[in-house]
Amino acid sequence: MTNQSTPVKAHRIKHLLSIPYCGAEKLKSIFAANLVPSNKPVSETYSLGTCRLSAAHFECDNEQDMKDYGIMLGLPEIRLQLAYRDYQKSNQPDLSFREFYHKENQQNVYANLLAPLDIEQLGFVGLLEKMIPSMFLAEDWTGLKANRQNYDVLLGQNKVAPLSPEDRDEIRRLNSDDYDIYQKVETRQAAQWQALLARKKIHLENGKKVIIHVGPPKTGTSAIQYWLAKNHKALLNQGVFYPGHQLDDNKISSGNFQRLIHHDAANKQSYLDEARARELVDEFTQSKAHTLLLSSEHFFYHMPALFMYFPMATFVFYVRHPFSTLESSYHQQVKRHGRTSAFNLPKTAKFQQLEIIGRLAKTFSVNVCFRYYDEQLFNGGTLVNDFRDVISVDADLVDERKRVNSKYALDALGFMRWCNGFASADVLAELDRWLQAYSEDKEPRSLITPEQRVALTSVMRAHAQKMHQLLPGLNIESLYQMLENYTNNSASYDASVGCDFTGLVKALKKQNILLAKRIYCQAQDNKESMPSSAAQQFTFSTGDEMRCTVQSYICKLQYQIKRLFS
Repeated sequence: MTNQSTPVKAHRIKHLLSIPYCGAEKLKSIFAANLVPSNKPVSETYSLGTCRLSAAHFECDNEQDMKDYGIMLGLPEIRLQLAYRDYQKSNQPDLSFREFYHKENQQNVYANLLAPLDIEQLGFVGLLEKMIPSMFLAEDWTGLKANRQNYDVLLGQNKVAPLSPEDRDEIRRLNSDDYDIYQKVETRQAAQWQALLARKKIHLENGKKVIIHVGPPKTGTSAIQYWLAKNHKALLNQGVFYPGHQLDDNKISSGNFQRLIHHDAANKQSYLDEARARELVDEFTQSKAHTLLLSSEHFFYHMPALFMYFPMATFVFYVRHPFSTLESSYHQQVKRHGRTSAFNLPKTAKFQQLEIIGRLAKTFSVNVCFRYYDEQLFNGGTLVNDFRDVISVDADLVDERKRVNSKYALDALGFMRWCNGFASADVLAELDRWLQAYSEDKEPRSLITPEQRVALTSVMRAHAQKMHQLLPGLNIESLYQMLENYTNNSASYDASVGCDFTGLVKALKKQNILLAKRIYCQAQDNKESMPSSAAQQFTFSTGDEMRCTVQSYICKLQYQIKRLFS
């Protein structure tokens, strides 16, 4: 008998026909990191290619399956404005916008280019102005997974000047065929989008509900997840199923992130795993709990997929003052991500994260429970008590009221920023633990001057009003109170704090002489960048050297004893 090998399925290419200024390249970039589709045989891989579409070069192959072709379109007026912006950058004759859109080759571009095609037979149609539905419909069409995206890509507005009513009417008259095509594509996409939402929606049994805490980052998620993990069994006894997870040495975790999200840092892949989501809901369904509770600050970056699969859920979102978020983020970048540059306040400020979830919630029509990250606005006086109120559990659960992942004192922040420039990873990890303890009893200080806080508060009040119009469920009075509380009660500013390490170095040498010596040795090539007052203190006397020798001997002895009795 002749051995016959199993035939390998052909490599499938999805052709995204590219009309300039219509978003095809933007859509393709979303799938760049994920070339192997989920739920497909490994031998049947897909790729997404873009073909520049032109009337002169496009030939329709009748034998080609038209379901493998797709198209992205934009509003004709937007396409014209984007084309004119590039035209102005060229060395071509100077034309006004009105003269430009009256050129014959700029009129009814879609009708001319798509003449050989029957749009109804295409496998995919998308719209530049509706990038999120286009992304998920393209995902369904290709079998690829849409990677986690910067929200600027998904929600970024096409920055063009508002058209005058006269220009808009004239463009519509000159491009009536293109507007007819756009409307047909818009109608088709809307129907396909609703069908996809109905198909992807995860269903729950009667009496069951889901609460998903999406953060965002820097709103106490570590403290909430620490409390939830400590009370896992007690919560279950009250009907709340909170999947367990590990905590690191600093009591920090990513929460339930891995229960829903496929994350492969090496290949830059991160997306919601539908199989994991359905498996988790099945586990919840089989339990006696009435509420599935999930929490992770990283869910903030996967909200479109979460909203699609869990449209029935209540999404918990904590609003924090933008300045407070900026300061906290800067601390985190120095503490955990090796930042060495100084803090810079942007020229303007707004509730950016709030705007993101507001626009997404409007797209998916989901229910968002807004809470306010401000000690004076917490229900019950603490963040944990406030979150208890959200999930409706008794107040007798364990609450150790430990500060988790708290900010450094400013001298500790400055010292860590300096050490990030030269210290080894193990030294930085040990220093982080020491600085965390060192900072616990220090008076809070701000990186932002009172003048800066006052100057931008009026700008943020205007943005708060805009957000209230977008999100009627938002409590505008709580936002105003948050702005006022931060302006009036924020930690005092002191330009000298964070530059003088004298007291810190003295405490470090007293409490951990070996760590101080390791930093001192690694800092020799960077000593000139340290403030002179601290450099004078950061020396090692004969007594210091003797203490290092004794402490090193003690550590070795303790290690030998531990090995002996282990």
